[in-house]
Amino acid sequence: MNFAHENETKAGGRHLNTRALSFEDIQRIVTFLINFAEQHALVLLGRVPGFKRDDVKLLPSSETKASIWRKYSKTTKDEGHTAAGVTTFKSIWKSLCFHIVKTKPMSDLCFECQKNNYAVYKSANLSDSDKSSRLKKQEIHLMTVTRERSVYQEEMESSSKETVRSLGINELGQNKPCSREMHMHYSLDFAQ
Repeated sequence: MNFAHENETKAGGRHLNTRALSFEDIQRIVTFLINFAEQHALVLLGRVPGFKRDDVKLLPSSETKASIWRKYSKTTKDEGHTAAGVTTFKSIWKSLCFHIVKTKPMSDLCFECQKNNYAVYKSANLSDSDKSSRLKKQEIHLMTVTRERSVYQEEMESSSKETVRSLGINELGQNKPCSREMHMHYSLDFAQ
């Protein structure tokens, strides 16, 4: 396996390697990614939507591959080694640690679900009562979310849609603040 270090030059549209990574350099990247995922990733039990594998480790969507590379680069330099460039880092990640992925923005997991699922996943060696309490916490959260969702859907159907119909609003546009006597609900997804 020969991954080019980032000091490669372009000649005639091709990349020329001026320094190939050693096995130890590649191993350092893989070890960093595995350790980073161990500390920060969420492992979901069962199949993850959008992924064919069931051993996927989901990194928080707040992290980018570039931000993870910067952490790797700093750690590697602090240890007295030369860090691979960002492109090489991403190539090694894609080919050797493909099961470690960023959470897609369209993920339907809220932060509380992610925390609870992670706690359940990490409860393998705990007592049955600890496992049960972690599962109960997730169950309570899911029941709360279900109730909230049903109230939201009911409000959208009965109140907001009726308001739009009664006022004859067909499209959104710019209006003066408080220009109509009405109530309206806006839904924003801050995670995305």
